[in-house]
Amino acid sequence: MLLNWFFGDSFGVFQAFRVGTDALNDFEQILGDVYDCAVNPDLWPQTLERIRATLGCAYVMFGYADLSMPSSDGIPMQQLRSTSWDAVWFQRLERLLPKIPGIDAYLRDGVDVPWVQMEQSDEAAFQRSEFYEEWVRPQGLRDCINTAFYDRKLLHGVLSLTTGEEASLFGQRDKDFAARITPHIRRAVSINSMVDRSNLALTLYRKVLDALSVAVLIVDAGGRLVYANALADVMLSK
Repeated sequence: MLLNWFFGDSFGVFQAFRVGTDALNDFEQILGDVYDCAVNPDLWPQTLERIRATLGCAYVMFGYADLSMPSSDGIPMQQLRSTSWDAVWFQRLERLLPKIPGIDAYLRDGVDVPWVQMEQSDEAAFQRSEFYEEWVRPQGLRDCINTAFYDRKLLHGVLSLTTGEEASLFGQRDKDFAARITPHIRRAVSINSMVDRSNLALTLYRKVLDALSVAVLIVDAGGRLVYANALADVMLSK
């Protein structure tokens, strides 16, 4: 049951993604790496790099924002992880998002449905767009697959794959990969989010206890001290 929950029917991707034993091994390793990221988010860059190398992409990125749950400093929980990519281009992208040809189709598609840039218009027309001139051409890029793994009112996440200008356009193999990997990214991010929420709740509880004007000591069933608020710390240090 646990394996079914983790992997679902995603091993079916092995048929669609069958380009040799090495590719199968790579995908299996990527699945394992994704779930490693659930408990250690610092592993995301190397996991995304494995995806980039497997598909022959120029860059791989995922972004995630949970507007329903601010962090302890009041900022929404969010992550932006990528392979080596100049962060300045991400800042420029926000202004240009409405100008991406075919972006309306992406917003309608829902989760785990790959949106391919070159399927929105022919390449010649795309290269005449403002988005191409200001963002794609200066970076030497060509095609892009965006696949949402969260699409809710206050929760959004997307996996983005891009190719360099010398690479082939994305094909069905790449779309199959994106459609199969995003459910696992969603589960990994969800697991990590639950850990973050638990840590946030603990931080908030501690802030409340530290603000009290009385000393608070918490002991376990064996009588061992497990927590002392700020005032109790002062008392114990004397």
